[in-house]
Amino acid sequence: MLRGVICRNAMGRGRRSITVVDAVMDGLRAPRAGAGLPRRRPDGVTADKAYSSRSIRQALRRRGIRAVIPERADQKANRLRRGQAGGRPPAFDRELYKAATWSNAASAR
Repeated sequence: MLRGVICRNAMGRGRRSITVVDAVMDGLRAPRAGAGLPRRRPDGVTADKAYSSRSIRQALRRRGIRAVIPERADQKANRLRRGQAGGRPPAFDRELYKAATWSNAASAR
């Protein structure tokens, strides 16, 4: 389970959001519960289907950050069309995604 929200809506929506993923991740700071330096690496990141690209997932994986991003229908169809060569689907925690979506909706009010 993810410990808490570090930041919300850090990346603007756009065609080239991947170009700012590393910059946004470098800028994250969250206070620790006790003494010590602020946390710079979240346990995980939740995002919508717009951020489901392979490059974003790889950037998060390189940093050891768990991605909770649903797979787009076209990506799933392409993977299934390729059969065994398409690889396995990316991990997705449906309950955690629901909780994060509910949290975002509640905080927007």
